[in-house]
Amino acid sequence: YLKSMDEKIILIDGFDRLSQKQRQVLVYMYIYGYSICEISKIFRISRQAVNDIKNRALINLKKFLKS
Repeated sequence: YLKSMDEKIILIDGFDRLSQKQRQVLVYMYIYGYSICEISKIFRISRQAVNDIKNRALINLKKFLKS
């Protein structure tokens, strides 16, 4: 869990820098609890594409948080 308001603001800033599709995939997966298979059906893309989008989003967030 995030301990301070500064950590929350930094995470929100990083989230805002993601593409719309990356944000959507992370929200569906981590907020709503959908599986990769369910997300692939919602967006009508392959499971691999969902996984790639998720992985790129997490890499981008990690890079932003390190800077």
